[in-house]
Amino acid sequence: MARVSTGQLAPPAPPDSDPVDEPDEGPPAEHRREPRRAPVGIEVAFVEALVVAAALGALLRIWIIWHSAVDADEAVVGLQAQRIGSGHFSAFFWGQHYGGVEQYAVAAMFRVFGQAPVVLTLTA
Repeated sequence: MARVSTGQLAPPAPPDSDPVDEPDEGPPAEHRREPRRAPVGIEVAFVEALVVAAALGALLRIWIIWHSAVDADEAVVGLQAQRIGSGHFSAFFWGQHYGGVEQYAVAAMFRVFGQAPVVLTLTA
């Protein structure tokens, strides 16, 4: 708002007095076109492709879980989880100066689903 010499605030200018604020009317109605959309068949095909890709990814992950060998890091976590199940708690990985809570999660999974390499692989 602009100041008037009397120290009072002047009323705001009417909106139609500023040519910058005028909306652009664009082309006449007979020349306007609706935005183009992809045909429905393409949208359905895209969704179907996404579903197929997700299903293949899930099947591949399941296959890898069932067919992968347990490596040394997973084995240490599994052994510590067995010890936690027996009541021997530890905050650090064996022979290391750092630890984690992964072995406690594995111990809980062992308690629920039994001790198996697949259960160990699922939690790792």
